[in-house]
Amino acid sequence: KSIPEGSIAFNLLSDTTPQLGGDLDVNGNEIVSTSNGDITINPNGTGDIVLDANVGIGTTSPGDVLTVAGDDAFIKVDRSNGNPGIDFRYNGSTTNRGLIDVTSAGALKFAAGGNTERMRVDSSGRLLVGTSTATGDQTSAELVLEGSSQGELYLSRGSTPANDGSGLGYVVFTGDNGTDAARIQAFSDGGTWTNGSSHPTRLTFSTTADGASSPSERMRIDSSGNVGIGTTSPSNPLVVKESSNVCIELLKSNDASILEIGEDGGTGARFNATNRAV
Repeated sequence: KSIPEGSIAFNLLSDTTPQLGGDLDVNGNEIVSTSNGDITINPNGTGDIVLDANVGIGTTSPGDVLTVAGDDAFIKVDRSNGNPGIDFRYNGSTTNRGLIDVTSAGALKFAAGGNTERMRVDSSGRLLVGTSTATGDQTSAELVLEGSSQGELYLSRGSTPANDGSGLGYVVFTGDNGTDAARIQAFSDGGTWTNGSSHPTRLTFSTTADGASSPSERMRIDSSGNVGIGTTSPSNPLVVKESSNVCIELLKSNDASILEIGEDGGTGARFNATNRAV
């Protein structure tokens, strides 16, 4: 029987320990190096190596097309003429669906929908979304979001909120121990929540006092637009409440501070801090 050019054939019936030559032996289904040296498969630079089976490295029972196992199971990708990476394709397509590659500067790039970059982790560890470079004051940030017209960040609840008190999204500030130090929170706020037509919402702002270990609410903006400082139920556009004396300071560095109270577009009472006149 003729053997195709470039093929290797074993006659295991007539030779139970066939040799490939040199220090390579065939042992059952294994090709073994008897000298503990490297085994190199070289198609002479022009052909392909085709394996029509699951491949296991460090395992005898690969469960996928390629399984790498071991105490140091790393895959090294080294390219001599460009960015090394992984190209994802679908069902034999000739074009990629996604791409992960590394630049010469050490940035890890993620592309989706072809070769278009969508996100990267730069060499300083910054996560950049919608941009490939942090500029100006952005270089002090760990996360930069950039849109074609404006950057937007959405915090979404995964279920329909109740009519009051359901959390919609939180921004939490902590120290290195992970304990909350300050919070900005959005909640559903009374009324009736109906997706698409009625979304009553409040924002609360909380900070932690000296000597305390958890934040307390300091201010809120309710669904009517009323602002409450020291109160959770402001009934007017601005309500300031304090257990002791309530003081609101209006300070101007180079002139008298003036407080004016009146109707929109009309005149009203004016308090001048210089002469205490009304």
